Amino acid sequence: MKALFIGTGSIGQRHLRNYIQIKNTTDNILLFKQTNGNLIIEDGEFGLKAKDCSSISEYYGVQETKDFSLALKYKPDVVFICNPSAYHIEYAILLSKIGSHVFIEKPLTIKTDLIPKMEKVINKNKTITMVGYQNRFHKHIIDIKEILKKEKFGGIISARFVWNTYLPDHHPYENYRKGYVANQDSGGGVAFALSHDIDIIQHFFGMPEKVFALIGGKSMLNINAIDTVSSLLQFSNSSISFPVSLHLSFAQGREERKFEILMEKALLKCDLKNNTLKIIDNKRKIIIDKQILNFKRNDLFLAEMNHFLDSVLKKTTTCITVAEGLKSVKIADAIYKSVDSKKLILL
Repeated sequence: MKALFIGTGSIGQRHLRNYIQIKNTTDNILLFKQTNGNLIIEDGEFGLKAKDCSSISEYYGVQETKDFSLALKYKPDVVFICNPSAYHIEYAILLSKIGSHVFIEKPLTIKTDLIPKMEKVINKNKTITMVGYQNRFHKHIIDIKEILKKEKFGGIISARFVWNTYLPDHHPYENYRKGYVANQDSGGGVAFALSHDIDIIQHFFGMPEKVFALIGGKSMLNINAIDTVSSLLQFSNSSISFPVSLHLSFAQGREERKFEILMEKALLKCDLKNNTLKIIDNKRKIIIDKQILNFKRNDLFLAEMNHFLDSVLKKTTTCITVAEGLKSVKIADAIYKSVDSKKLILL
């Protein structure tokens, strides 16, 4: 199997390391780089750390090119698209045309006008696709999906999702204002950059019928993108209509990532920072109280990678195809449209 990696930032290098670990070889791997940077980015005890080297490809023991025509001639079996979000779909179309199967980092795209062309190409070439939402492989997310599917605690009354983080902490080795996440036109802003929670919401509840959103006040981040947004989404399930609130922010120094789902018979509380899951019934009795000890975040990425490679080998669809990944793009796009228009957006 020949693999091509497009983009060698932190997520591109994470996928590269995991691919090498799973395949137990550095053979038949090509990097396509568009910059002259040679920064090795790895997970350390206190988060991402970086160091300069003479060559990323030499460090990992793989091949490298800056000529995309050579990358196409390489004819990779699998491609990992990890460059800025604004360019994801263009590369996916080009690689699908030559028969490669594509893994695309989230979000799938910010250019929704290219979606019909991409769908036509992947259907014609029977391309196996996957969008990088690794939290689908989190044990709590898997368990909650099953609980909601079986309606173990009755129908849903409402839900509340909160993800507060601090953008300067994400890549402390670089100027956060120069990254694509800080630029709305490159696919930045919280609704696209933190779309993992949008994916979890639609994974649990399906697509919303209506979306209304407001941005937060001016923060001290001074970026060219929306750094805080609060949204209200309306869903319908089994003839029951219910609201889901979503708050995303890059401006909070203390990391917070949690959600609550109120059902007819119980309240579900999940904390994805501390990896806890608790369900309390209406009589205040704790039904479920779990915490994943010794949690390793990279295990989610390994599970994601294994799923994609297994699907390619077996020629089966992945659990997060382009069509599935497009759903979170549509919701994020509706959030931004609501912010701009100050109106309720219908989906």
